[in-house]
Amino acid sequence: MGFFDLFSSDDKKQRLSKIANLVAVASADGVLEENEIDLLAILSDKYGASINEVKQVLNSNGNMKFVPPETNREKAEHIYDLVAIMMADGDISPAEMKACLVITNALGFEPYKAKSLIEKSIEMFKKYTLPDTATKLLLDEINKI
Repeated sequence: MGFFDLFSSDDKKQRLSKIANLVAVASADGVLEENEIDLLAILSDKYGASINEVKQVLNSNGNMKFVPPETNREKAEHIYDLVAIMMADGDISPAEMKACLVITNALGFEPYKAKSLIEKSIEMFKKYTLPDTATKLLLDEINKI
């Protein structure tokens, strides 16, 4: 493995982890709805994932290693993406909310702060806040911690 392969490998692990988190939230209610699958495809493309990588995650049965985003900006973007997929079917189930809280907590946020960040993301999502604006607002909240 060459020097640049090390970075590629780390990027791939983080990309697969993000997709696995999205799948975990979307399927937490026991059903992966068509609109959740559509959004998963859009977000996977945003992360630069290939269709084979998405299939790898879907076939992993939740056995992907968690690799958290490194920067607060990446964490803010990921939280907003988690909320977007949680809301994709128009209904936030208690199981989806729990999965989102667990993942946000695993990003390094205390439970009360994780809940606050998710609630702020839901508010912004409902107000049709653009993702870049939402990320900046969430990043401001994270940086206050």
